[in-house]
Amino acid sequence: MLDGSSLAAQRIHRASEPGMDRSRRALLIAVLVIATAGAASAVALKDGSETPPGPLTAPGVGADVEDGVGVPSRKVGDTFCYGMVAVVSRSNRTAVLDRVTVEGGEGLRVRPARVLGPDRADYQTSTWTRCPSGTRPLQGQRVPPGSGQGEDDFGVEVVLPITIAAPGKHRITATVVHYAVDGKAYRFTQPTDVVACTYDCDSRPGGR
Repeated sequence: MLDGSSLAAQRIHRASEPGMDRSRRALLIAVLVIATAGAASAVALKDGSETPPGPLTAPGVGADVEDGVGVPSRKVGDTFCYGMVAVVSRSNRTAVLDRVTVEGGEGLRVRPARVLGPDRADYQTSTWTRCPSGTRPLQGQRVPPGSGQGEDDFGVEVVLPITIAAPGKHRITATVVHYAVDGKAYRFTQPTDVVACTYDCDSRPGGR
């Protein structure tokens, strides 16, 4: 699954570690759906857009940051891959993914998003020194009704290739997934904390 590469990050997301108990995962999804259903209408994006979040969501949406990735001691031009955005559908209609943007990310170049399908081995992935094999372009990816809610359905996971474009310490604070249902545009925002440095920095998520 990791295409021979090792994790190059500090991973802070206990609920999404490989081998997660299925009953715990089912409980997580149930709580997520209940919580985000009530909070969805209150989501406000920083650019003032009124595009609603719609029926898709992901663990962590509408909550404080609970996961993050630290990538220290990299070089300008190095590329790593960020996972952790597992799309969950609460709709009875098919959604079509369009693109992913980020908040923050100065000094980083975020390349077009890719996805891993529900047949992947783990509930959520993390960050690799290079992107895993088996991904495909996110744009046009269809998310069927109820995706990510079944006991054996891991849903579609977003994979972001990120290249370090400048020296220093850089941070992404949220990922924004843009999609459409029946031609109507939506987007949801998942808070995160992705820290990448070109020196041996304190890259623990949440740090300064």
